[in-house]
Amino acid sequence: MLTACPLGPDHYSCEHKRRGDVDDALLNEVCRTLPLAAGCSSQDDHVAIDTSGDYWRGDDLADLAEYLREYRAGGYPPVTVVEFVCPQCRGLAFRVSADATEGCAQLTCLTCGTKSFAADSEDFWEDAQPEPVSCPCGGTTYAAAVGFALRPDSEVRWVSVGIRCITGGALGVCADWKISYSPSTHLVEAPATRGRP
Repeated sequence: MLTACPLGPDHYSCEHKRRGDVDDALLNEVCRTLPLAAGCSSQDDHVAIDTSGDYWRGDDLADLAEYLREYRAGGYPPVTVVEFVCPQCRGLAFRVSADATEGCAQLTCLTCGTKSFAADSEDFWEDAQPEPVSCPCGGTTYAAAVGFALRPDSEVRWVSVGIRCITGGALGVCADWKISYSPSTHLVEAPATRGRP
């Protein structure tokens, strides 16, 4: 049983634990591996991303952002990388379904069960054939971030949805797609949107 969160007493998962929203096993896993939430105490010094194996591995949002910049979806490095946060409860751990061909992703919060779409994914979801995303290690729980490559006029050119396996730390991109309309800056301002009722 978790007696003290390593991220500090104000970490969002600790509050959910006090209310009984999540079980001890999930909370232990999430609190050990997620990046800091706003207002939390600091973690140990950042360790560089591990590129030595078959899959890049990382520990936090900084590693995922670095991975997205190196990945260069569509040939464009993202200028802005935004952590994917549940719009309902501010949760940071998700199950992910995506259609890489259609270019869309849906993330289900493990804390509250809210299903959210990355960027404009909901616009294409009806025509998509999404599949659950699973890590080569067998993990199905992810931290996520959305990378935005921008045009010279600051409109969005390309979106990439980066994921970090909470179980094994593997980094990847579950979907990326071109944005061919304007205005599109609203996508950067609200990278996670709740589905329409």
